[in-house]
Amino acid sequence: MLADKIPPAPYGLGAQLALSVALCCELEQAEASRWYGYLQSLPSEIVPIALLWGGRDALGSDPDGETAREWITGTEIERTLRGEDNQDPMDEIRGYYHSIAAHLLPASCTISHFLRAYSLVSSRAFMVDAYHGLSMVPIADAFNHITENHVHLECDFDVCPLCGSFAECTHDREDAPPASEEPMDWQSPSVPTVADTCDMVANRRIPAGSEVFNTYGARKSNAALLAWYGFALDGNENDVVGWDLSDVAQILGGETLAFPLPSEGSYKAVLRAWLSSLGSMVADESRLLYRPDLDGAEERSFSGPSTVLCVNSDAQLSVYLWVYLTICAATQELRLARGLGELVPEDGERLVALLGAVIAEQVALEKTLEEEVDEAAEPDPTAGADGTALLVMLRVAELVDTLCERRISKIGKHPSLSTAQVGEVFDGIPETHKKTRLAIAQVLAERSLLESCQEDWRELRDALQH
Repeated sequence: MLADKIPPAPYGLGAQLALSVALCCELEQAEASRWYGYLQSLPSEIVPIALLWGGRDALGSDPDGETAREWITGTEIERTLRGEDNQDPMDEIRGYYHSIAAHLLPASCTISHFLRAYSLVSSRAFMVDAYHGLSMVPIADAFNHITENHVHLECDFDVCPLCGSFAECTHDREDAPPASEEPMDWQSPSVPTVADTCDMVANRRIPAGSEVFNTYGARKSNAALLAWYGFALDGNENDVVGWDLSDVAQILGGETLAFPLPSEGSYKAVLRAWLSSLGSMVADESRLLYRPDLDGAEERSFSGPSTVLCVNSDAQLSVYLWVYLTICAATQELRLARGLGELVPEDGERLVALLGAVIAEQVALEKTLEEEVDEAAEPDPTAGADGTALLVMLRVAELVDTLCERRISKIGKHPSLSTAQVGEVFDGIPETHKKTRLAIAQVLAERSLLESCQEDWRELRDALQH
């Protein structure tokens, strides 16, 4: 059997590739496949996921895809595709095809056929349970995705990985014989049979005659949707622009700073201490900052597409990025005040205290700027404030501006163009060039987000300089 020859992989790209081999084989069998009826419901062409844009072995000669690929340079789409390890997954996909898939599939299955199967798996398959693993599920994969979805899918993941039983089975016994020595249908008579189903559950009332939408994930950004599913939503609230910690350090290291940047270990130590302090709670009152929802993740990621060093769709800076930038600025002020060439361990407590003072002054200044005041009076918004905290805040505002400006200068095919000029380019792209339009729309969204963040922090900077 083909299934016995495919290297098993429980999750990730390996699981996608294994399933792609099976799907490619079934597609090639056509009417002879037991899944022929289901296979006819699948798109006949390669799903235009961004991963395959510009790939001639997938889409052949495709000027639209090639241009789109050029436009996603420096965007979150590119970061998403390269993943946590910053590697191009196409290298692994092509390698898998030539070293494994090509030897298992019929000779008529070229890499283009395999990539079509992969595009279907990427855009439709999902994890069912510990037995079935990543699977293509007929009917369940026919629903489109939106944030405010009508339904979601539920499966009992914790089943026996050897036979798929949700109820007690022979593999639960410590003295259970190998699978080949005892039938798989053994079940305790006291345990009722549980239906082996994947249930579609309604979240809310569904109006008659309306399209029923599913969710592919509660926090899918447009970058992720384009990378792995081939489409984007209008105004996706899950969009972010992120940085690896090493990228932030490299950008700031190019500045004429009078001090070395904090090491990753020093930053994380101060971050942990500050997050457990009362001062960190004040950050929740800032309109310029937000605390990313980690979705139950055991550890924060400081690199890759899930980095916590980011700006969200409301142009708010994550508290994790704010802490890093503030440590940089605060470290400078501490050194100037104490005349130290290097910070000693005891300075950690002083840094945490100064971070608390800075966020308190920042929130107070934000509230003052929001209030309607008598223009004739022109009150001083920083009167009575902590001078050192204000100096640090001013430097943070400048660092945010620099960080956003450097990122803007790296986004898209023509980063030297203004956002308005990029918009004109977008308007000139034919409707038939869907991939290019999607790519440029992503560039415009990211630039707009970063420019809005810049504008907010420049307002803070101007108030401090005034």
